Amino acid sequence: MRRNRRKREERSSFYKIFVTSLFTLVCLALVYIWQRVEVVQLSKTIGDLKTQIAEEKKVYQYLSLDVVDLSQGGWIEKIATEKLDMRYSTLNQIQLIAEHTKPQNPELTLTQRLEQFKSNLVENLTVSSSNAVERE
Repeated sequence: MRRNRRKREERSSFYKIFVTSLFTLVCLALVYIWQRVEVVQLSKTIGDLKTQIAEEKKVYQYLSLDVVDLSQGGWIEKIATEKLDMRYSTLNQIQLIAEHTKPQNPELTLTQRLEQFKSNLVENLTVSSSNAVERE
């Protein structure tokens, strides 16, 4: 009986060790498989990001070329002359705008401002009429 009991205890301890070892091996295998799956997913993500970086570099180069083209300014003249039918102004078409945009003195009264406006208007009319006479 003692031998049977002893054999049973040895078998039960063997089964415990076997089951524990088997459980440990299964856990280690699952960890290994999980790591491999993670490595594959990260490799795929890295590949996608490298592709995206290459596409963004192409867009950057294209936009850099656009910046160079647009900063030269020749395209503005081309659009203005071809599509908008604009032409260069002649000398008698040029007027100085700075004289007309002088800030008014705030301390002037309304009548003083009117007098100043009249004198500016008369001066501009005489300059325009003298330019017309010179053209003829």
